[in-house]
Amino acid sequence: MDPTWLYAFLSISFLPFLVPNGLFDRIQPSSSAGFYTRLGIRTIRKYTQDGDLINQWLKRKFPGYSPTKRGSLQQHVGKSYINEKFHVGCFLFFLLSSLYAFHQGCWGWVAIILISNLMYNVYPILLQQYNRIRLTQLIQRRLSTKRE
Repeated sequence: MDPTWLYAFLSISFLPFLVPNGLFDRIQPSSSAGFYTRLGIRTIRKYTQDGDLINQWLKRKFPGYSPTKRGSLQQHVGKSYINEKFHVGCFLFFLLSSLYAFHQGCWGWVAIILISNLMYNVYPILLQQYNRIRLTQLIQRRLSTKRE
């Protein structure tokens, strides 16, 4: 890839960090956790670095461990926006790279980049949206029980 294109693609991939969090909420495909469950997000969540399998292992090793004790729920919501912005940036970079490969007629690279982009960026983006829905519901439940 010509360095000019590389630098242009990298520059574009940083744009999501300039976008306010509220825009990510507006472009989210659904506000229902069920939508994400039907896409298989719960299966993906098992194998992520902060996922179910790691949390189960930590709970066995440290019986008092709870993922929500590592910080406030609001901090976890903020972290989900950062993670989503990172994956959107990566998605843009690799989407542009696949378009470049398409333009060059490198069909194998097009396929590899698109499949990888789906696995390593699209699903993590959806996972962050799913996590945010669940965290927001948990925050609302905790607030309503404090008022009662």
